[in-house]
Amino acid sequence: MNQIKTGKFIAQIRKEKGMTQRQLADELLISDKTVSKWETGKGMPEVSLMMPLCEVLGINVNELLTGERIPDESYKEKAEETMMDLMRNKKGRGKLIALTVLIMLLVIAPMLIIAALIRWYDLPDNLIHVTLIPLFIGIIAIIFVDCSVGYYQCEECNEKFVPKLSANYLFANHKPDSRKIRCPKCGKNCWCKHNLY
Repeated sequence: MNQIKTGKFIAQIRKEKGMTQRQLADELLISDKTVSKWETGKGMPEVSLMMPLCEVLGINVNELLTGERIPDESYKEKAEETMMDLMRNKKGRGKLIALTVLIMLLVIAPMLIIAALIRWYDLPDNLIHVTLIPLFIGIIAIIFVDCSVGYYQCEECNEKFVPKLSANYLFANHKPDSRKIRCPKCGKNCWCKHNLY
């Protein structure tokens, strides 16, 4: 599920229906800022709003989640694919979070031990900077894991790739499930979804 693709699809269908963001928001009893957030890919409709949104736009939930019209003959296949994607990504995101927490725990423990040793043995206070070494190593490990686990998919050309650990990746804007990086195929700097399976 690609938030940006879904957002563009919501905007497209809304415009086809001749509705403004305000009119769609009024139909759903929400603010037009919420609709704008969906359409720019900065958020997804809450589960409780998905069915009413689909009814207003004349689409089904599977089309909403995939961000495209689905022909009747491939509906069942696409529905199963969407469900499997959601389940795999949820499982993968859970593993990534667990791994990140584990790395942070492995970083914090040495920091606390070093700080305690400095206090117990009455060592000079300027040695407290040594505790930053495990923190630096932990941050590098988390960045490496985030970059190398799974793959990214370009929203423009749908290219799947594993990015190189570079300034383009490190300093890119990011959301929990995507990062604004340069696609190696089309060369565009766009939001690329991070898939974890």
